[in-house]
Amino acid sequence: MYINKYDWSGQCAERGLRAEDIFKICAEKRGYETKDATRSENIHKHIDVWLNENIGIDVKARKKRTRKSKSIDDSVVWIEFKNVQGRRGWIDGDAHGIAFEQEDHFVVLNRNTLHQHALSLVNFDVVPTDKSPVEPYITYTRKGRKDVIAMIKTSDLYSIKHSIWLKPPVL
Repeated sequence: MYINKYDWSGQCAERGLRAEDIFKICAEKRGYETKDATRSENIHKHIDVWLNENIGIDVKARKKRTRKSKSIDDSVVWIEFKNVQGRRGWIDGDAHGIAFEQEDHFVVLNRNTLHQHALSLVNFDVVPTDKSPVEPYITYTRKGRKDVIAMIKTSDLYSIKHSIWLKPPVL
């Protein structure tokens, strides 16, 4: 299991792997064959899971609003426009789809459609700050990194074409 050096406790990596495993179960129940992406595909193409060997999906686990938040906040999702090295973020990766985990389902969207929608929502006129935003649609960069990220409301995902994949009970 790969753990980012900023993931001090390893909780983010564990949550991500669990979300991928649950997503694969959902996909298989829908008749897809699943295969884990290689580490290189994960890092360079932003693909976690292959469906039927030709549909790349980037699975996004449930997240907190801020690192200091005590609990998961399903009312917002984070979008990565640039990664920590300042290179293209996952929203501009090679995945065909993005699957956002929620409490009892995944919201599955076309990555290109989500990218265009996120670009229309986020205010890029504001210079990214390393002060964690409390409101959505404001760009943010974490101290000591070159990333550009922003949160958007989860409800924004439902305003564009999407699919809901229910999670199996009790996982």
